[in-house]
Amino acid sequence: MNAVKERFLADPDSTELQGRFVPTARNRPAEGFYEREGFRLVTRTEAGESFYALTREEIRPNPCPWIAVELEK
Repeated sequence: MNAVKERFLADPDSTELQGRFVPTARNRPAEGFYEREGFRLVTRTEAGESFYALTREEIRPNPCPWIAVELEK
């Protein structure tokens, strides 16, 4: 997610990252991921689907020393 945040910040026209969580048995391990990454809950449907947002000003990288990302140039 830090790499996604960096790419987002590199585009001056981008204003908001958006995320969606669909609660299924397969997705259960990812529950809470957006909150841990600093996203704020925008809305939740009756079915439990959650929509999140993160603005440029809200972005904070999370320490993740065990993963190195190399982007092709």
